[in-house]
Amino acid sequence: MVDETVSSQNETTTNLSLLRLQEELKAIKADRDYQLFEKGEIVTRANAFAKERDELRDALGHIVLERDRLIANQNRLVSQEQDAVRRLEEAEIRLAKAEKEILRLGEIIANIPPSDPIIVLQTFVSEKMNGIMSWGRSQIPSDSPLRVALSKSYETAQQTIAVTKPKIMTLINRVKDEIQSRINKE
Repeated sequence: MVDETVSSQNETTTNLSLLRLQEELKAIKADRDYQLFEKGEIVTRANAFAKERDELRDALGHIVLERDRLIANQNRLVSQEQDAVRRLEEAEIRLAKAEKEILRLGEIIANIPPSDPIIVLQTFVSEKMNGIMSWGRSQIPSDSPLRVALSKSYETAQQTIAVTKPKIMTLINRVKDEIQSRINKE
């Protein structure tokens, strides 16, 4: 019986050991399963992070391309602006030169004596009449009634000339045209 008891004890011990080993095996399997689950979670998260990294890398590449495009566009616009400023400055210089030339030519034209004989004659008569009137006024005392009458007659003569001048010019032009047409017929 002692053997049986010992054998029973051994068996119990073996059963206990076996149970403990089974429990340890279960715990190890559970731990292994948990570690496999965690490993799967880590791999899944790592894949998600890698995918997100790739998407961010692509987005960064697009942003860099857009930045480069915008910089090139900005450089083009700056170049166009500088060109426009340069052309504006050149135009202002040309405009200033043109204005000076216009003034110079205006002075030349103003100083050119008229070539039309009628205008030359009119200018000559006007200058002489003004000279005669000035001389006549200087000869008459300032308080004389004759001076007032002379001034009024001079004003009347100027008004008459102003009224008749267009008619005289029309007649002169008709005479010129008639002479020209007769010369052309011959």
